[in-house]
Amino acid sequence: MTSQVVRTHVVMPKEVVDEIDDLVGPRRRSEFLTELAQKELRRRRLLEAFDRAAGSLAEVEIPGWETSESAEEWVRNLRRTEMRRDRAGHPNRGECSDQSVSGRDDRRAVPRSCDMMSPQGS
Repeated sequence: MTSQVVRTHVVMPKEVVDEIDDLVGPRRRSEFLTELAQKELRRRRLLEAFDRAAGSLAEVEIPGWETSESAEEWVRNLRRTEMRRDRAGHPNRGECSDQSVSGRDDRRAVPRSCDMMSPQGS
């Protein structure tokens, strides 16, 4: 994908510009600032998504998520399983069924039938 490039004028303290130039060089200033802006935009979009999703599973019963502590353990088990699969070069890493906890075919719901998500799988 090619993006259109636009020239813009940004006002910054000289000390900040000097520090950027010392770090990346004056010819790479735009590239550096573009990368930082893209990261910050991604971060803010993610925070907005978190805010929108907050509480969305409050009325859904998910095995292993009964308490904060059990959900924390569920996540630890998932991460351990993922790390083992990564080290083993598992061919189906990250693949789960589309069957959700509620039994509906809903890709936005939490997958239930994926062995890497069950605490017993670790």
